[in-house]
Amino acid sequence: CAVCGMCERDVQRQKNFHEFKIEALLELTDVLPETNLTSLNLSNCVIARPPLLGRQSDLRAVEALGAALKRDDCPLVSLNLAGNALGDQGITILAEALQEQHGHRALTELGLSSTQLLTLSADGTIADSDGERLVVGRGFRELAVMLSLGGGNCSLSSLSLAGNELGLRMKPFADAPVVRAASVLVDALISS
Repeated sequence: CAVCGMCERDVQRQKNFHEFKIEALLELTDVLPETNLTSLNLSNCVIARPPLLGRQSDLRAVEALGAALKRDDCPLVSLNLAGNALGDQGITILAEALQEQHGHRALTELGLSSTQLLTLSADGTIADSDGERLVVGRGFRELAVMLSLGGGNCSLSSLSLAGNELGLRMKPFADAPVVRAASVLVDALISS
């Protein structure tokens, strides 16, 4: 095509390849609790497709992974999702799953480097009164809540957020004051 450089056949191949990857990940998350696998590296595996260029987001694999993490018999203690465009919705799904984790094993290491957790906000970005970009989204707030559970409820001892724009200004709640994203995490860690 003269506009994007791809023909319809190439676009269809990409869609088919994405579906194949999603189906494989769904199968993996389905059998995960039946394995002895304690560490899973899904970095750059495109487990989520962000809502770009008018496409609907595809979070089926993230939802399946979240469901597997909630199970009492999930053996994972280390999960690396670096390089996946999880965005606000994907981070929300994972943070809620981690808040509900039970059982003798729980995730202690979580890699979320370059996952666009603030730049792909479900609620989008808006400009504040100074014209600076302001992020409004739920995923980062849920991640902070999960970190602040304290009292032994949050099992994470290692969290990687490298490559995410933690310097962005955000509103963690609708009525909350505007803060830097990194400040939300710091407050959550101090209160844990």
